[in-house]
Amino acid sequence: MKKPLKIKIGRLMCLTPGCNTKVPVRRNEATGALSFPCIECGNPAYAKNDGSEHYANTMARLIPLETSQDVPKTDVPAPAKTSPKSIFNL
Repeated sequence: MKKPLKIKIGRLMCLTPGCNTKVPVRRNEATGALSFPCIECGNPAYAKNDGSEHYANTMARLIPLETSQDVPKTDVPAPAKTSPKSIFNL
C-alpha cells in the first residue's frame, strides 16, 4: 500500500507563541488534511479537512506558493493607461 502524496501548497507562521518561524504547509492528496510541523520548536501541527474552525483559520493564514497548482492565483489588474499631462497644456 502506497503512502498518500503530500503536496506543498504554501507557508504559514508556526502556531507556537514566540517561535516566529515560517513553516511549509502540505496537503494530503487522499484526505485533504494539512500538516505543518515546525522544525525549530518541534510543534507537530496538523488540521483535518472536516470543516472545523481550526482548518478554516489555517487556510485563512496560508501564504500560497507561486508554483502551487492547488492554490488559485489572483490576477492583479493592470493600471489604467492615462495620457501624461504637460505643463504647457494648462
